[in-house]
Amino acid sequence: PYENTLDTDWGTIWWDRGREAHIALTGTDTGGWFVTPVLLKPVDGWEELMLNVALGDGEVTVAVLDPENMEQVISGYDHTDCDTVADGTHASPSEVTWGGNSLSELDAHDHLRLEFRLTRPAGGDESPKLYEWWAGASQDEYTVTYPETPAPPMPPVYGDGRRL
Repeated sequence: PYENTLDTDWGTIWWDRGREAHIALTGTDTGGWFVTPVLLKPVDGWEELMLNVALGDGEVTVAVLDPENMEQVISGYDHTDCDTVADGTHASPSEVTWGGNSLSELDAHDHLRLEFRLTRPAGGDESPKLYEWWAGASQDEYTVTYPETPAPPMPPVYGDGRRL
């Protein structure tokens, strides 16, 4: 299969045709983050944010940003509000909540961006690995999976706008 590795200043993303994205920390990095492109609310409204993730020795948190309000974190949906995320698989994903609330509570927002943060205690510890996420009524809406072509159609971006 085709494999393209993109090195960043905080980790590596592996793209492999027919498989999910693999986002992880590399080397001695103990933390890193990325922000999704702007997401448009599905016709039926926001649903739960689900992750296919292997935490290793680390953790993953998510904050929800309001692109219509200078990219400010939506109150109650910051990384510090994010409930503990458990390991999840494609068949049995982990739901992300903030103080028990899900994305479905945010139907007043037509657009959102998600900021994912991956951390681990020390550089030698096993990194968390994010394989895919989705926030629609099904995995067909807003799911990150490998495209049929080598380059992703709309890759995640750094918070300062640089493409990964």
